[in-house]
Amino acid sequence: MATIPYLLQRGFTWSWRRRVPEFSKKTSHWQLSLRTTGHSRAWITARRLTHAYDRMPDAITDGKLTPAQAKAWLTSVVRRELDRIERQRRACRMDPVGSREEDRRLDWATARAWRQLAVSGLHPDLSERARREVLEKNRTEAGPSLTQARPLGS
Repeated sequence: MATIPYLLQRGFTWSWRRRVPEFSKKTSHWQLSLRTTGHSRAWITARRLTHAYDRMPDAITDGKLTPAQAKAWLTSVVRRELDRIERQRRACRMDPVGSREEDRRLDWATARAWRQLAVSGLHPDLSERARREVLEKNRTEAGPSLTQARPLGS
């Protein structure tokens, strides 16, 4: 991963620190905790914050946003991004089907079915010999459990 210039680690927690434009007299830097110890989460969140911050100075200069509102907005960006990452990871970890081995076999079968659809179309006219060849190939590549499954619509 490339380095992010505004990403820093204090102890085990990652933070994002950025210089505030010179029109703000109180502080010269804003530092926000990214509330994570994982580098990949911190990297993603810091990129989002940097993007959001780069759009913000013009709004502050034009008087549309006060520095306090801007900092609160950036904090909400951190929360939203961490929530999004967590939802995405939770969805990846959900396993409604069964074991990893079963998931792997079913993923293989799905990919094979899509390939077959791409080659033969939705309603292929397979001879009995071609049908046996496809079933035999599937049996040897994925194991017998997939070819014994009931076809959809049965």
